[in-house]
Amino acid sequence: MPQITLVQYPGTRWDQTFSPPCAKVRIALAYKKLEFETKNVATPGQAKRYNPRGRVPTLIIDEERIVDSTDILSALESRFPEQSIQPPDPALRAPIKIMEDWADEVLYFYLVYLRWMDAENFGRFRALTIDKNFPPVIRSIVAYFARREVRHRMDGQGVGLKGIAVVRRELERCLDDLEAILGMQPFVVGESFSRADISIFAVIEQLLDATINPIEAGLVERRPIVMAWCERIRGVLSGEVPPEAKPMTPALVGVEMMKETRELPAAQIDDPSDAVADATKETAAEMPAAAEPTPEPEPEPEPEPAAEPAAEPADEAASAENADAEPDDAPTEADEEATASETKGAEPASEAEPETPEPEDEKAEDEKVEPEKAEPEKAEPEPEEARTEDEAASAEQAEGEPDAKKPEGDAEGADAP
Repeated sequence: MPQITLVQYPGTRWDQTFSPPCAKVRIALAYKKLEFETKNVATPGQAKRYNPRGRVPTLIIDEERIVDSTDILSALESRFPEQSIQPPDPALRAPIKIMEDWADEVLYFYLVYLRWMDAENFGRFRALTIDKNFPPVIRSIVAYFARREVRHRMDGQGVGLKGIAVVRRELERCLDDLEAILGMQPFVVGESFSRADISIFAVIEQLLDATINPIEAGLVERRPIVMAWCERIRGVLSGEVPPEAKPMTPALVGVEMMKETRELPAAQIDDPSDAVADATKETAAEMPAAAEPTPEPEPEPEPEPAAEPAAEPADEAASAENADAEPDDAPTEADEEATASETKGAEPASEAEPETPEPEDEKAEDEKVEPEKAEPEKAEPEPEEARTEDEAASAEQAEGEPDAKKPEGDAEGADAP
């Protein structure tokens, strides 16, 4: 069996510590049931005897020295895999690492800042640590320089740039997040105890120390799910509670929360299904009865559209008469003006040159080739008065025009002897 030595800052007793990182290593060693020796140091100068960096915790396994709490837990897991703190499922390693860093880099600095920067908390902490380990002559000097060094570290990390009220409010939000996570599962990551539970529990235990920080202890105590989880971790470390829990169904989660908030009698929580059924019945009894739905009336069939009436015979007959009455080539105003101008400037028929009639064969061919004319659109009938005037004008023009041009054959016959 290897010889293991833990170098740490002391607590109120020889087997305790005020340092969350040192507590983190102590919890891992206790869970793995490894025997170890404790060496307490009061200042960074004393810690340099075991670690050149002057930091704690430092774990010495035989002759090997390991610093930093996260590296120490990894070394313990690789050397002593029994009572594993790292589940075998690779999908859980990332969330476990995230939650461990959240405890080391967020919760830890909130605790240290509120313990050292809050004047009342620091007065109580000094009485339990500095005043017990240093002679009265130098207590004030040690307290001053130690607090200044802690403030410098807090400023470098970023928490020291905030006020006490802001840091305390952010701590409350972190506790609310932890409450929500533990309300869905028995441990921080999944159904098994892991190094994530160790890292967070090491800080929560320090926050619950009402002899130093009573306000922060009250913040934790007001969250029943977190308090129930703390009891579960203590049971795992003592061996009374198995490190692996059965999956918590929604019914079990609801019963656990009812036990913590309503404090139901034991008879009501023996069977989770009965408790959930009773709660469901009570809720249903308090709800008003729902009104019966009124059946919707069936839609009436839409009437078919009436057929359009056929055109009356009288209208069709009148349209046909109007179409017959109109000439195929109705004269337009432009034709009338052209005819009038031709009539005025017309010369005697004797001076006009006779036109040569086209041969009958060519006329027949033209008639065959000529395409069919599109039927003209039926125009509206003109008023009778307008037709009368047009007919009169046409008659006058016809009287004033010379005789129609004679065909070329007739003209040649007249000239012949």
